[in-house]
Amino acid sequence: MNLEAITALIGVGNNAAGMTKTATDIAQNLRALLAKPDPDTQASNRLVSELLERLIALQTEQLAMKNAMLDLREEQHRTERFKANADRYTLKRTEQGSLVR
Repeated sequence: MNLEAITALIGVGNNAAGMTKTATDIAQNLRALLAKPDPDTQASNRLVSELLERLIALQTEQLAMKNAMLDLREEQHRTERFKANADRYTLKRTEQGSLVR
């Protein structure tokens, strides 16, 4: 397997996890703000905007993760095809001692 692709996938996953945590925190702050008897409209609008920005960034990271996973799967298929072809071309020794393909 391609170590770079795996490392990239882990990095993207970590970024996505961090963004999810941030978006969750913003949503909780927004809920607390709106639960007040007289919520601050400007503050709630700012939180909604920030939450939307984080969700869009999270969606971008999710797409990057999907692409990295597809690249990794493609690399795995290439490796499997190479191994299958390599087995076909392995030299084998006959009973007489000759090497044949």
